[in-house]
Amino acid sequence: MQTSQFDIKRGLLFGFFFVAFLLLSVFLENWILVAIPFLVLLIPAFIQQPLLLFYLLLFVIPVSIEYKFTETLGTDFPDELMMLALSFIFILLFIHRPSILNKKWMAHGLILLLLLQLAWVMIATVYSTNPILSVKYLLAKIWYIIPFVFFPLLFLKDKRSIQIAGWCLLVPLVCLAGLSLMRQAMDGFSFGKVNQALSPYFRNHVNYGAMLAAMLPVSVAFYWLSDKKNNQGMALFTILLLLLALVFSFSRGAWLAVLISLITVWAIRKKIIVHLLSIALIAVSAIFIWLGTNNNYLDYRPNFKKTIFHTNFEQHLAATYRGQDLSTAERFYRWTAVQQMMAENPMTGVGPNNFYDTYKAYTASAYKTWVSDNKEHSTVHNYFFLLLIEQGLPGLGIFLCLLFSLFWYAQKIYHQKQSKWHQTIALTLAAMLAAIITVNFLSDLVETDKIGSLLYCCIGLLVWLDLHSSNQQLDSKQVSHL
Repeated sequence: MQTSQFDIKRGLLFGFFFVAFLLLSVFLENWILVAIPFLVLLIPAFIQQPLLLFYLLLFVIPVSIEYKFTETLGTDFPDELMMLALSFIFILLFIHRPSILNKKWMAHGLILLLLLQLAWVMIATVYSTNPILSVKYLLAKIWYIIPFVFFPLLFLKDKRSIQIAGWCLLVPLVCLAGLSLMRQAMDGFSFGKVNQALSPYFRNHVNYGAMLAAMLPVSVAFYWLSDKKNNQGMALFTILLLLLALVFSFSRGAWLAVLISLITVWAIRKKIIVHLLSIALIAVSAIFIWLGTNNNYLDYRPNFKKTIFHTNFEQHLAATYRGQDLSTAERFYRWTAVQQMMAENPMTGVGPNNFYDTYKAYTASAYKTWVSDNKEHSTVHNYFFLLLIEQGLPGLGIFLCLLFSLFWYAQKIYHQKQSKWHQTIALTLAAMLAAIITVNFLSDLVETDKIGSLLYCCIGLLVWLDLHSSNQQLDSKQVSHL
């Protein structure tokens, strides 16, 4: 077959752009620029088949890196750019055909709560102490919700497509876990060097452990649903590798998250998940109120000279138990700002994305640690406190309602006596949510690409599962046994 002149011209044009960007990347010492011609080449294919871009987005989430354009401007590359692309494609599709927003989706309880949360973020932005930072937060929230909630609803048509999505997330994470373990082995599995072994894919071992804990239920689901020995063996290998990586992540919060996930699965099977969540909420609220009464929290302030960072993990655990661990003490220092900041701005908070610029004036100096200068510009290390401070009581209340509803829907789907596949996916999503919520008691990872993406995927898939009720079973021929 002879090559047409059009194909030759197109090939020469691509070659010209590739060489141009290659030279530019060498000049600027920025290898990422080389990828631009390939991304441009793929745009027509992705516009025609958006599901391919969605799968690719899921695949690159574990391997994406934080990239700084300047000291103040950065992004997660390439997944955040792909979120923007998917959001843009979805908006174009909506303009072309508004009916893609199915009425059943928009009337679903979880979607309504999600939209209510987004509306409250808009209100909090209006009253923000720094509206520009809050608008950035709002835009980021939108381009997380569209690709991870609405795209699954629109394009994941059957069980096979959902299983492919699961593998797209799991395969690169398993490969990274294997790579990280090899790097750690070369350092003798040193706790002090764990973050170096995870670079550049994870900021630190906390983010790494959180993603491992959240994805572990997915590997268990693949094992449970497999009906072939070879595939079960592959799924079992991923479970063992993720568990080993989890152990050597040295992330206490991630270990606890696995335990809470198991308890969540048990509670859903026993149909008591809402009761358990209510008891937990009441207990945590009571402790918080008691600590704030008559400044009782001051009785538990740490010793400034003894709160140090330990490079030995056994010493690190012992210091945690004694209240002398630096990271734990610094969390307490930032948490001391919560009560006063809430009292001053109870309804709308200081505004989304404004914690760092406002919190230091409200902290208790008795809790100050060696790292309280906070050069990393990190936040309060508790997502619930962060919502309370930045979005006020309504913002926290809406999020708690969303969480309760997510677990309630997972329990409802499980007990509808549908297929084993439906029940397994419902339990998997609930276990993932439990892990995500647990790590966010000690961190604030909902706005990060590694964890926020998983949270919103869980929301979208729970809506998908609920809409496929027992009288709307998917065709069994569509099931792709692993």
